[in-house]
Amino acid sequence: MTKTASPQVVSGKQYHELLLRSGLISRTDLSQVLRSLSHKKREIVLDGRVLGQHLVELGKLTPWQNWHLLRGRSKGFFIGHYKMLEHVATGGMSTVYLAEHMILERRVALKVMDPRRLQDGSFLKRFYQEMKTLAKLDHPNIIRVFDCGVSKARFHYVVLEFIDGPELQKQVEQDGPLSYTLAANYLRQAAVGLDEIHRTGMVHRDIKPSNLLVDPKGILKILDMGLVRVLNHEDRSITLAHEDSLLGTLDYLAPEQAIDSHNVDHRADIYALGCTLYFMLTGEAPFGRGTVAQILMRHQSQAPESILTYRPDAPQELVNLCREMMAKRPEDRVQTMLEVIEAIDHWFVAEQSAKSEAALLQTSLTAEEASRAASEEDLIEMFDDVDPNTNPLAHALLASSQQDSRKFHLSNIWKIVPASIEALRWGSRPRRSSESAGTHPQ
Repeated sequence: MTKTASPQVVSGKQYHELLLRSGLISRTDLSQVLRSLSHKKREIVLDGRVLGQHLVELGKLTPWQNWHLLRGRSKGFFIGHYKMLEHVATGGMSTVYLAEHMILERRVALKVMDPRRLQDGSFLKRFYQEMKTLAKLDHPNIIRVFDCGVSKARFHYVVLEFIDGPELQKQVEQDGPLSYTLAANYLRQAAVGLDEIHRTGMVHRDIKPSNLLVDPKGILKILDMGLVRVLNHEDRSITLAHEDSLLGTLDYLAPEQAIDSHNVDHRADIYALGCTLYFMLTGEAPFGRGTVAQILMRHQSQAPESILTYRPDAPQELVNLCREMMAKRPEDRVQTMLEVIEAIDHWFVAEQSAKSEAALLQTSLTAEEASRAASEEDLIEMFDDVDPNTNPLAHALLASSQQDSRKFHLSNIWKIVPASIEALRWGSRPRRSSESAGTHPQ
């Protein structure tokens, strides 16, 4: 359900009846809310819109629930043991809601299959294929499945871990291309999750930025296993059995997947993840502009615009890795997700080493400057006692440096001091009588 029209105006009485029929609030709780209103606010009960907004402000309803009540709807807020709170997303096969377990009060993602798809056995079987696949996986970088079932109204649903965070697609669209470190971090997490999927004998077949979520702690989660292919299984591919043709998402589709979606191996996921890295670094899909036919042909035969065109300072290691992951022929690509992980780890180590060297150099320079400053202070103290009448050279050097440090920095004095130290010492010594008289010794 999506909000496509303005709410229908209902009276307070109509809203009151709809609310009680919906089961979203008990008669006792609603009565307590109404009794708590002062006489000055009693007009709230006369207008359904005002009453609904008041209940939202009290936390008794969500805006999504209120919107549908105002449209005159009192059904469809519960499935199994779950109360639906908000609409999250709608895809080709299903709709996802934020829901809450009525007893445990745990928030989850409730994925409900589009009832119109029930006529097509392929979609229903694929829906349950996704649930079974997810149930076999327990990994921090893969979305977890908690429950599944069919409601009394014959809605097929699956209960998933809810991630309160953005898809990579939306994050990049809103904030622009990611920093190199963050993109590499997300790439590594996705590769770790996909390595787990591949090790269990499966291929995802639909890796893309919108199927990668990031939670508030920065943990990336792979979702949407609806197109997964189980390798070396006695059953034929679900999609092949039901004659589905092109599977995957156009902008991230491996060349071989466009030709035969049913017989690809794990290297199709490597290609798609390489396209995702390209998107994270540039903010653009590799071949994102053009008709379907044009984009498919570019995946087959053309190289994408260089990442360096978008970001000339991009690390060459990441640029090379992206290019190797996106090689046209599967055998020319990085061959496993472990190789992707190793490449990222190597880059992280090199980056950290370079940063450490830079920090060490800066520390050394700072120490050298501090030492030089201390030496200059000592020199100044030595010059403080210089009599301009007895040692005009040293006095002139000091005066020059103090008057215009841009032209003559104190550090330059060290170039002259070795030649003038002796003069400095002689100038500060008492003169002999013969020198005072201006005569030379015989």
